[in-house]
Amino acid sequence: MKTLLLLFTLIIFLAILATAYVKPDQQYLYSGEPDLAITECTQAIELDPSNAGAYYNRACAYLELAQKWKSMVYTRVYTEAARRDFEKCIELSKNPHLTQSAKVMLREMIESY
Repeated sequence: MKTLLLLFTLIIFLAILATAYVKPDQQYLYSGEPDLAITECTQAIELDPSNAGAYYNRACAYLELAQKWKSMVYTRVYTEAARRDFEKCIELSKNPHLTQSAKVMLREMIESY
């Protein structure tokens, strides 16, 4: 669990360094507002269902909610949603770094839950 959280934090840190412009969904995710990030990502996916980055960010937001709400019911619901989004990201992504990151997060998530 600590490994997943550390990896998640590292990925967010690297993403912040890699871009000068932060999209609204990422801004909400980085500021600890995963519910708003999920809303933004869902809207982005509705506009462009092939947006692999939005699936990735929404999966990360779901994992953050799973951490926030430790109840077994919520954890199961949010981790299942995150799993589906990571898998969709892997399916759609043309960016090898994003694909690899999603694979790592998915593997860590499966090992942790």
